[in-house]
Amino acid sequence: MSYVDKQLTDGERVTYRTTLHPIIFLGPALTTGLGAFLFVEGPASLGAIFLLVGGLAFFVTWIRYTTSEFAVTDKRVLVKTGFISRKTMDTMLTKVEGVQVDQTVGGRIFNYGSVTVTGTGGSKEPLKMIRYPMILRQRVQEGSSATHAQAVEGHLKALQVGGAASVEPHEDDVVTQLERLAKLRESGALTQEEFEREKGKVLG
Repeated sequence: MSYVDKQLTDGERVTYRTTLHPIIFLGPALTTGLGAFLFVEGPASLGAIFLLVGGLAFFVTWIRYTTSEFAVTDKRVLVKTGFISRKTMDTMLTKVEGVQVDQTVGGRIFNYGSVTVTGTGGSKEPLKMIRYPMILRQRVQEGSSATHAQAVEGHLKALQVGGAASVEPHEDDVVTQLERLAKLRESGALTQEEFEREKGKVLG
């Protein structure tokens, strides 16, 4: 079972998976090819060295490729890289503040690039050589918007229930609801626009 599948909670589902781009094998392949050419055409000793270096580089790259996982669920962004020296990232979609994609010309042609997911208290270290980085960014943004909307809806329902004890709200009830809205805005659960809209409903 993969790292991502092991981390899933009850009811959590993966909405997108991607990997490192196969272009990371280009360097080892060129080195191995050059070694094979020199081994046949000479000098054979130099060719053997290139073959050894290329084979070792290919093996290390294969380990890196097969042990790196990148996934977006309906709740989180999950990342795992490395085998012996492992690095993981687990960012809730509600905490995502932005997703940046950096691509070179070659990256745009072959669909690879670096992705940086920034969140509240999260790491800003880029994830390099990601396959289809634009799709990854889109899925994170879609998931972040959806979870934010759900969180806001849940908070507002709780707020409405809390204020439903009185048919005719007193001044204290209005103040309490405004205070709750202010706390939701400060925590990031509500944007300024959403805060102003809900504030108008309470005062209206």
